[in-house]
Amino acid sequence: TLPRDSAPRVTSPVAEEGTQEVDINRLKERVKILEDKEGVIGDISVNDAPIKGRSTNEEEAHAEKISTDSEEIARVLTSMDAATVLAGEANVPTGRELEEQQEREDLRMNEQIAKDVEVARIHIEEEIQAMIDSLDKSNETVAKYLQEYH
Repeated sequence: TLPRDSAPRVTSPVAEEGTQEVDINRLKERVKILEDKEGVIGDISVNDAPIKGRSTNEEEAHAEKISTDSEEIARVLTSMDAATVLAGEANVPTGRELEEQQEREDLRMNEQIAKDVEVARIHIEEEIQAMIDSLDKSNETVAKYLQEYH
C-alpha cells in the first residue's frame, strides 16, 4: 500500500494519557511489591510525590514497626552480651591489654615497613646500576664512532 492509501495516524492526547496512566499504575504496583519485599520504606521528603492509594499513615506505621523491631533486637543482643559477660564466658580486654595489643601491632607494622623499605632500596639500586651500565655502553659507542670519523 502507498502512504496516501493508509489512514492518517493521529495520536490522541487522551489515548496517550491512558497509556501513561497504565504505565504509572504498573510502576506503582512494582514499587509497592519491591517495598513489601524489602520490608523497608524510604523516608518521604517534601519533594517526593505521594504514591496514589498509599497514605502517609501506613508508611509511618510500617516505619514505626521497623523501628520497634530494631529496638527489640538491640535490647535482646545487649542482654545476651551482658549475660555472657556475667557468666564469665567472655574475655573483656582491659585498658592495659588493649595498649599491649596496640604496641604489638605497631611493632609488627614497623618491622614490615622496614622490610619494605629495604626491598625498595635494593630494587632502586639495581635499577640505577642498570641505567649506569646503559649509559656506559652508550658512551663507549659514541667514543668508538668519534675515533672512526676523526
